[in-house]
Amino acid sequence: MSWINPIELLRLQNSDPEKINEEDIAQALRRLRSDDEEKPVAYRGQTLSEEQLKAVIRQLDDPALVRYYHRLCQYPELNNLLAGDCFARIEEKGLQDERVAGRAAEQLQQAYGKYLEQAIEKGRGAEFAAFVEQVEKGNEIFQDTVFQGKNSELLEGRLSVLRQLAERLEQHPVAEGKASLGEPGFLREQIPVDVLNALPVRFATIRDTFAETLVRIVEALREQDTALALGVARYARRLRADKALMERLNRSYRQLEGHVQSSVPEPAGQPAQKWLPWAWAGMLVVLVLGGALLISRFYDVAVEAISTLGEPEGTEERPEEDALKALEEKLSTDGSITREGLEEILREDGNRTQLSEATLLQLPWRERGIAFQGELLGEGTIGAAPMEVCFPPQLSSEGAATAFTVIGDPVYDALVFFFNGRTYFQQAFIPAKSKFNISKTLNEEELVSTMIIFGQEWRPDVESPCGTPGYFTKNIFYGGFAAYATDPPYLNLHRDAFLQLKKRSLMPARQLGEDKFFDLLDKYK
Repeated sequence: MSWINPIELLRLQNSDPEKINEEDIAQALRRLRSDDEEKPVAYRGQTLSEEQLKAVIRQLDDPALVRYYHRLCQYPELNNLLAGDCFARIEEKGLQDERVAGRAAEQLQQAYGKYLEQAIEKGRGAEFAAFVEQVEKGNEIFQDTVFQGKNSELLEGRLSVLRQLAERLEQHPVAEGKASLGEPGFLREQIPVDVLNALPVRFATIRDTFAETLVRIVEALREQDTALALGVARYARRLRADKALMERLNRSYRQLEGHVQSSVPEPAGQPAQKWLPWAWAGMLVVLVLGGALLISRFYDVAVEAISTLGEPEGTEERPEEDALKALEEKLSTDGSITREGLEEILREDGNRTQLSEATLLQLPWRERGIAFQGELLGEGTIGAAPMEVCFPPQLSSEGAATAFTVIGDPVYDALVFFFNGRTYFQQAFIPAKSKFNISKTLNEEELVSTMIIFGQEWRPDVESPCGTPGYFTKNIFYGGFAAYATDPPYLNLHRDAFLQLKKRSLMPARQLGEDKFFDLLDKYK
C-alpha cells in the first residue's frame, strides 16, 4: 500500500502551508503539465489517472492534511516508506514528531497488511522484514497503531492446517498426513520461515506456536518415518523461536541424524548384493598375493632408490599411490591385513576424499553442508567462505593476474559470490564498513558481477540454508544479478579498482527469495 504526498507531487515544499490556496494548486498543476492539459501527471515514475490525481489533490481541501504532508517532506525517508519504498531508513526525528508520527502510523497500518499478505502469498519476505524493521524503530503507541488489525489471520489459517496434521500423526500413522509433508513446497507454503522470523517482536507467540507444532510432528514421525522426520526437523531449525523449544528440536534432530547415519541402506532400485562379502574375500586374497610380490621386489626397489639419490633434478620418479605404499608397509610388517585395516587405508587415501567432494555436489544444495564430513567453523570473519563446501568456486589458470578492493556496506554485513563473466570464482564474507582485497587470475575482457546476501547479526551456531554452520539471524536480503547493489553495478577490470557494496541501492524487483537465490547460484557451481 503506497501513499502519494500531494505537496511533493505539486512541488509546494517551499510554500507556506498556511497560505496554500486553490490558485497555488492550479498553478502548480499547470507547471507539472507544462501548460498542456492533456499531458499525464506522474508520481515517482508512476503515471496517475485523472481520477487518482483528483483524489490526491482533494486531500488539500483539509488544512490539517496540508500541514501534515508539508511537514512530512522534512523527513524524506519516512516519506519514501509511505510512498512504497520498504527499504527506506526512516528518520528517528520523524517518529518523534507528534505532527507526523500519528497520521503516518495510520497510513502504515494498511501497508503492513499488504506487505504481510505479499510475503505469505508471493514469497516477498525480504520486503516484509525490511518494513517491520523500520516500524519497530517507533515507540509503543506508533507500533500499536501500525500492527493492530486482523492481519494475523493470514497466518492463523496455515497454523490451523499444521495443527490438524500434527494431531492426526500423533493419534496413529496416517498415510495422507505423511503424503502431505512429502509434497514439494508443502512446508514452505504452510510455514513461511522468512515471514515468521521477520514478525514483530509482539507476535513471537505465533512463531513459537508454529515451532511447537513442528516439534510435535517431528516427534510423531520419529518412529514412523525417520527420513521424513529428519527433513521436517531440518526445516524447522531455521525458525528463530523460543530457546527451550529449539533445544528440544535440536535434541530430536541430533538423534534422527545419528540414526540415519548409522544405517546404510541399499541403493534405491538395486537388489541386495549377497555376493559382496565373497568379492571382498577374493579381493583380499589378490591383495595378499600382490603384497607378497611387492615384498619380493623390496630390495630391488630400495637399491634402485639409493642409486637415484645422486641423479640431477628433473629425473622423473615412478609415481606410486599413497594407498599402495601404506598397504605394502602393512603387509611387510604383519604378513596380512584385515578388512577394517584395508578400509582405513582407503579412507585415508586422497583419491577417496576427492570422490566424496564430487559426490557431495550431486546432492541437493540444501543437503550438502550436513553431508560434509569435515570440520566447519562458520565464523563470519572478513574474507571467509562459510558456504564454500556447498558452492565451491571454479579455479581458472587462464587470464591475467588481477586485483581489486571490495568495500563493505555502511550498515549491513554481506556474503558475496563473485563472477567473472559466467565463471563463479570466489565467495567472501564482507563485514560492514570493511575493505577486502581480492587477487585472482581473471579474464579481463569479462566484467565482474555479483550475487549478494545482505544481513545482520551473523552467528556461527546458526545453520545456513545449505546446512553449514554460520548464518545471518536478522534482516536478510538476497540480491541476484543486476540488482544494482554495488557501485559500479559491474566491475570493469580495465577501469575499476574498487567495488562498493550498497544495500540501500538494492532494487526491489531484483530481490530473490531464498530458494530462488540458491537455485540460481547452484547453476554456476
